[in-house]
Amino acid sequence: MDISLMKIYLLKLRKQFNCLRTTFLEMQLLLLLMIMQPLIKKHGEDALSACKAPKLPKIWPEKNGQQGCQMRGGCLANKQPQSLYFPDDHPHNPDFFKGMVIILQERGFHNAVNLPAQCTKFKCQDPEEGMCCCCCILFNRPNFKAQKSALEELIESHGHLVFFYPQFHCELNFIEQC
Repeated sequence: MDISLMKIYLLKLRKQFNCLRTTFLEMQLLLLLMIMQPLIKKHGEDALSACKAPKLPKIWPEKNGQQGCQMRGGCLANKQPQSLYFPDDHPHNPDFFKGMVIILQERGFHNAVNLPAQCTKFKCQDPEEGMCCCCCILFNRPNFKAQKSALEELIESHGHLVFFYPQFHCELNFIEQC
């Protein structure tokens, strides 16, 4: 599914939620049964993502020569917030993305500088171990793993709960009962 088409769906859903919220203020649970699999998996523009993150500090993300949307901050193991970008007043890298090495070093992985940014063709030798490359280590951190899709964040931001059932499950999908 085209990314611009997914953005249109999300905008339409946001308008419908605003309409629902003003019409049914007492309703706290909205159950959406959707089969739009690409939209269900799509993360927000500022979502935590280890994919394609640079290993070293740089202005990132860049889209067509312009700086794109910055990732939201993460959190360390002790639940302290972790900014993924240097502050504006940093002497050498103002407003730069820290890079996976510095982010991992702040999280206690001091050997990250010796690891590759990512394994060849994203095929990690031991994905269960998750210590082969910077991308794999970040991807397996709890707050990166727990990143919700844009659709889940949108629904929950309006005070509703989200439950997705398996796409073609014969016992849960009413159309499969025929």
